[in-house]
Amino acid sequence: MISIGLPASQRDEVDSVVQGAVDAARAFRMWIENIDTNAGDDGWIDVAIVAYCPSTPIPRYARPGYAVVIADRVGLGATAYISHVLGRPPPPDAARYACRPDRALKLLDLAPSLRFLGVRGSIDISDTLYEALVQLLDRDRTGLYIDADLGEVMHVESLALAKELGLDPLDVFISTAEEYIPIFVVDPSYVEDLISALRRAGLDPQFLGYVTHSASITYRGIGIRQVKWNHFTKTIELHSLRR
Repeated sequence: MISIGLPASQRDEVDSVVQGAVDAARAFRMWIENIDTNAGDDGWIDVAIVAYCPSTPIPRYARPGYAVVIADRVGLGATAYISHVLGRPPPPDAARYACRPDRALKLLDLAPSLRFLGVRGSIDISDTLYEALVQLLDRDRTGLYIDADLGEVMHVESLALAKELGLDPLDVFISTAEEYIPIFVVDPSYVEDLISALRRAGLDPQFLGYVTHSASITYRGIGIRQVKWNHFTKTIELHSLRR
């Protein structure tokens, strides 16, 4: 894992620094799990070698017609962020999540068998759920038709906060950041097997939708807003609808 930080005055150098990290990884025959780019008062490159991976990592891949499953309910990241912006204490589960996102540790024992459970593509939810979906889909120029009940895929604390503040639950959902909670692209014939295995691991997985030929992300056919994390202002930005 590599964390790169540059001051705003050097933001144009990001691509060349990232490419240098990629070249170094190739030279040492290493896989890069994640490169995180940040804004800082000075520059830095942090490298952490996490583990030896005995099998080829699951790539970002999204074939039209395949199902998309989220490994656990989400929303705690957005709940913690919104609470911070408002200057109020986050709800208990969001506070625990923000301090130590350990729910995904339950995936460790299951990880070696994910390919046998039909998983063909995957990504974690790093900056926002919207950005994770875009990164997952753009490589194959595909889209996503989200057909999940928000009450089933969102944590109860995030739903309660949205109702209290009069926020659109969909905006809260796609703006959440859930480090280490993966999104899986799954062969449709394996969806029930994967969900059952994730539940046995102690998670609450949910079917999210289907990969489509259209390069757009919609919620039951309606375009959703672009929601992005701005590293330089350290804020979440909501933009116009993505068609």
